[in-house]
Amino acid sequence: MRRADLWYAAAAALLLSALAFNLDGWALLDPDEGRNATVMREMAEQGEWVLPQLNGLPYLDKPVIYFGVGAAAMKVFGPTETAARFPSLLFTIAAAAMLWLLARRMFDEDGAWTATLAFLATPFAVAYARVVIFDAAVVFWVLVAMYGFWRAMHTPKGWAWSLLAWAGIAGGLLTKGPVVLVFPFMVVLPWAVWCGEGRWKAVLDPVGILAAVAMILPWVWAMGGHVPGYMEYVLLVETAQRFATDDVGRSGPFWYFLPILPAAALPWSALVLGAPKQLRDLVRERDGRTMFLLIWIIVPLIFFTLAQSKRPQYILPLIPAITLLAARVWHADGETLAGTRVAANVLILIGAGLVGFRDRLVELFETTPEVATVIPSTALWLGVALLMGGSAVYALSDQREKVLLALAAPVAVIPFIAGPLMIAIADDRSAAGLATVMTPVLTEETDVVGVDAWPPGLGFYLGRQITVSTDRPEVLTSNWVTRNREAAQAWPESPLRSGLWWQRAILSCARPRIFVVSANDPLTRTELASALPFLAETGRYAVYGPCGGGGLAMAYH
Repeated sequence: MRRADLWYAAAAALLLSALAFNLDGWALLDPDEGRNATVMREMAEQGEWVLPQLNGLPYLDKPVIYFGVGAAAMKVFGPTETAARFPSLLFTIAAAAMLWLLARRMFDEDGAWTATLAFLATPFAVAYARVVIFDAAVVFWVLVAMYGFWRAMHTPKGWAWSLLAWAGIAGGLLTKGPVVLVFPFMVVLPWAVWCGEGRWKAVLDPVGILAAVAMILPWVWAMGGHVPGYMEYVLLVETAQRFATDDVGRSGPFWYFLPILPAAALPWSALVLGAPKQLRDLVRERDGRTMFLLIWIIVPLIFFTLAQSKRPQYILPLIPAITLLAARVWHADGETLAGTRVAANVLILIGAGLVGFRDRLVELFETTPEVATVIPSTALWLGVALLMGGSAVYALSDQREKVLLALAAPVAVIPFIAGPLMIAIADDRSAAGLATVMTPVLTEETDVVGVDAWPPGLGFYLGRQITVSTDRPEVLTSNWVTRNREAAQAWPESPLRSGLWWQRAILSCARPRIFVVSANDPLTRTELASALPFLAETGRYAVYGPCGGGGLAMAYH
């Protein structure tokens, strides 16, 4: 084994340990983690592997694969935070494997290790490998498609590789929807046209297209049988309206992604930007690999910038292109390791800022006192790690594998440092604490009622469906429910009730009921307090009841 391989193995071990470290170290964050984990738990408990459901209602905002992997993990490990977060970890590791294969074809083995380890040592890859959100899975399917198309366009009669690419697109469509169909074509078609020689034919291979349709159609057909109008909803609401309008309330300024992308890919974005001469020379030489990677970064960035719906994680599929470009620049310039010192300087500068201004950082965020308390110590330790990593780069000079580890280490230690901060954030944003105060007074017959409120993770932690009394269906954080209230209310065993139903439920109280209301809803809280004992308050929510069991409730006050 080469000495370089030992350093690569050390970096890989550090990064994989960081990704998997303490996945259950903090409670699920609402709304996204709580909602997605609740869908997984319901799927696992009901044995329903076709129609994702949220609180007993169809959840059509996302397709089935990511939920299915999470449900399978819960079948094995039980309904825990680790099981809920396991799919993101699994897809991140699988994405790294696909990136290694692609980089190995584009460069050599050293270039493949550089690109892959750099990807795993970016803030976004680390963050989204450890939360219950779909985007790590999207990156995997995008990389499957990119690898398949790259091989197809460089292999005579490469229909088998085209088939793999289209299988990746099908997997992406069944994970997050049509955006995964659009993304690869924004890259491979312009590049194929730039290359000429009819390479676009490998992309639009009819065998691959038919295979993808065959993979997707059975599930789409089954969904249409469950929920009439499913395809219209997916294409018009979840795709076209997200791109063209702000109907889902996720818009941002035109420059939204411009600061996020380089920060998400640090320190490798700094390395690339710090090597303008090497980049310029590669472009002038019309280097096909460099052009492919630049298209991969620039065209999707323009697309997401023009889209009305904006979220930071949308640009996660661009991160592999940046780390591939870093490897291209680094290994194209002999032993000079172009851009390395710029990357080191950025780490040192950020580290010094975090250490020097750690007590002032609290002023930048509107947060709870508990979170504010742990921000300075977290910033201090992260700043020290950045300073050490940047300084080590200077000390190691041109020892490539050691420099790679020095640049990767500061990002790799984030999960080890950030635990107390994540716990403090979860105390404010998770339904776990709410479930804890409710559990002692719950029985199998108790009905939990949300009064114009629905904590997304509460059903996950209580293991039961929540009745929701509201005239604002958007409370359930499902676009389909918001737009189809009548259909949702008519759904078999629907938990959705009218906004005044809870008042009648208190009067009848044919079964024990506990009522959850927003802590910032004084009128409703006054009405509940006049009829029921106060049970608890947890930052965002207040709990009253149970009706018919006031003495028991007051015992936990």
